[in-house]
Amino acid sequence: MSASNERELLSQGLEALRVGDKVTAQSVLREVVKLNPRISEAWMGLAQTTNDPVRQRTCYENILKIDPDHAAARAALATLGVSAAEIEAPISTGNTADQDNGFESLRPKITPVSASPGFNPPQSIPGAPERFTVDNLLDFSKNTLSSLQGTAGRGGNAEALPASWWNIVVMVVFAGAVTGLVLAISYLVISFGSILGILTIPLLMSLKMAAGLAGGTILSRWFLQWRGKADGNLLDHTMILARPWFAGTIALAIVSLIGIPFSSFGATTLESLLYFFRLTTTGFDLVVLILSLVIAIGVAYLTERGWAKLYPDSTSTDRFIAAVLALLVISLAI
Repeated sequence: MSASNERELLSQGLEALRVGDKVTAQSVLREVVKLNPRISEAWMGLAQTTNDPVRQRTCYENILKIDPDHAAARAALATLGVSAAEIEAPISTGNTADQDNGFESLRPKITPVSASPGFNPPQSIPGAPERFTVDNLLDFSKNTLSSLQGTAGRGGNAEALPASWWNIVVMVVFAGAVTGLVLAISYLVISFGSILGILTIPLLMSLKMAAGLAGGTILSRWFLQWRGKADGNLLDHTMILARPWFAGTIALAIVSLIGIPFSSFGATTLESLLYFFRLTTTGFDLVVLILSLVIAIGVAYLTERGWAKLYPDSTSTDRFIAAVLALLVISLAI
C-alpha cells in the first residue's frame, strides 16, 4: 500500500478518535501500524484508544523506538510511572503477545531507527515528518513517478505525492545533489577538476535550483495571473511545477552521467545544452541533445496538464507558455 493510502487511513483513525469513536479509531489505527509500524502518530493515537496502562506503555515505547527524542511519548510514560532508566533500557519482546489483543504483537515489527539512516528534519517546514530516512526517500521517488503518471492520465495517482513545502524542499535538495554530483564527476573526468568539487558543487547546485524554482514559480504564476486566469494558491502552483521538473532533472542527470565517457561536455541543464549546441554536433553529443530536449518538452507538457486542473479557465497555450517560461528561468539560474 502506498504512503498516501497509509496517511489516508491515519487521518480516518485520528478523526474517529477526535469525535470520540474509540472503537473505530483503534481498529483503523491498528491497520495503519500493521502496514507501516514506523508511523509514530498512529501509535500515539492508538495509545489514546485504551485505558489499559500496559497497552499504552507498549504504544509509547514503540514511538521511542522510532524516535528516541519524542518528548510527548516520554512524558506519557512518566505519567504511567515508568522511570527514565526503564525507558532507556532495551524493550522486552517476551511471550506476552498473545495475551495483549494485538498491541504487543505489533511490537516486533519495529526495528531500531539506526537500521535505516536518517535525520530529524526541522519542524518549521510545513509538512515535515518527525524523522526522514532512506526508506522515506525511496518511497518519495516512487510516489513522484506515480503522481506524474496520474497527471499525464496514464494511470497512477496524481496525489501520491501530496503538495507540501517539505516535499518541495526534498525535491530541490535531491535534484541538486544528484545534478551536482554528475557535474563534479564530469569535471574530474573531462577537465581534471578538483575532487573537492564532489562536496561543494552539489551544495551549490541545490541553492541555485532553489533560486531557479522560486523564480520560475513567480514568473509563471504572474504570467497566468496577467492573462486573467490564475487564482490558485502558491503551494499547489509550485508543487505542480516541481513534480515534473524534479523527475526531468534526475532523468537528464542520468543521461549526462551515461554520456560522460562518450561526450565532449557534461550537459545537465538546458542552458549548458544551448551553450554547447552547434550544427557540427555529432555522435553521442547529438543523442544527449535530442534526449534532453525530449525531456524538457515532456516536463513542460506535464506541468501544463497539472495546471489545467488548478486553472480550469485558462487555455492550454497560456499554460504551456507559462511552463516554458518557468523552465527557462530555472535553467538560467542553474
